Amino acid sequence: MAKITIKDIASKAGVSPGTVSKVITGKYKEDNIQISKATIQKVQQIIKEMDYQPNYAARILSTGKTFTIGIFMPKSKNENFHMEHYYSRIIDSIEKEAVKHKYDILLINYDTYIHKFNARRMDGLIIIEQWDEDKDLQFLITEKKHFVIINNLIDKPLNINSVNVDNNKGIQEIVRLFKEHNHKKLAFIGEMTSQAQKEHSKRLELFKQALQKEGLSLNEDIFLYGPVEGITDKLKYEDYDQLSGFFGIEYLLKKHGGQFTGVFCANDLVALGALNYLYREGIKVPQQVSIAGFDDLDFAEYLMGGLTTVRQPLARMGQEAFALLLKSIDNEMTGNEKILVPPEVVVRSTIAKI
Repeated sequence: MAKITIKDIASKAGVSPGTVSKVITGKYKEDNIQISKATIQKVQQIIKEMDYQPNYAARILSTGKTFTIGIFMPKSKNENFHMEHYYSRIIDSIEKEAVKHKYDILLINYDTYIHKFNARRMDGLIIIEQWDEDKDLQFLITEKKHFVIINNLIDKPLNINSVNVDNNKGIQEIVRLFKEHNHKKLAFIGEMTSQAQKEHSKRLELFKQALQKEGLSLNEDIFLYGPVEGITDKLKYEDYDQLSGFFGIEYLLKKHGGQFTGVFCANDLVALGALNYLYREGIKVPQQVSIAGFDDLDFAEYLMGGLTTVRQPLARMGQEAFALLLKSIDNEMTGNEKILVPPEVVVRSTIAKI
């Protein structure tokens, strides 16, 4: 069976091959070419009826683009969990935007994205989380490659495109919620491995700032983050967050019981571990201890009647990142942009008034 060509589409639609090409590529939008809505719909309908498959080699030659973007995500100690609850939502939203704009996506690993850029196999890259300024990031910056970082955790200020959740706003609101429920002394539990997540450290600092802003007690003794003697050696590599919460709340209650009424956990996994311990010990939540997390992962609404937490707008972060990358690829930017996406505090049943 002969391959359907643009000329075949044009002949059936009664328009020129150039018009069909512009409809397929969307070029008429970029060049402000006037094509009637009826013509566009007619061409698109015929393309569908004839099952036309674009010649991507010709498209690359005519536009200078591969219409492919890469998505890179770091390996996580909780890799399977994060794939299901965190990365998957971001990737799904990027993919939906890519389909709308006729782009393909490549999920790539750390060792290959530089190679794919050099081989001109993709137009741009979305990095989901970047912790350090490594040599590959320097390559992207030096070579002026099109890329966007979602959740940029690099301490050094760099002139790069990024989309971050506004952690400061979310943590201020959760602390304010505790205060509105008459809590004056709050504890913090983050990851307690030897190489704790930088994100947990940043959330602890913002937590301290929020406490000061709200005029609440600031007690470093009940802020657990990083290696803690008697806890760190109990943590397994694959479930470090949950066990940090489990052993962390045990440590706080035994050593500092009565010095806090509520606990802010650096993420929902830590909160899950803390709730597990409290449940086993018969300690009532929220009547005896109030708990809040961060992320609003899928399970959060089913814990203890629902975990109060800060919801990361993961789908919107993916949408914003794709839009930002597209602007960069299409040279519609005069400089680098940093987008802060506001989170939402989800109030459920783990915080009570005292």
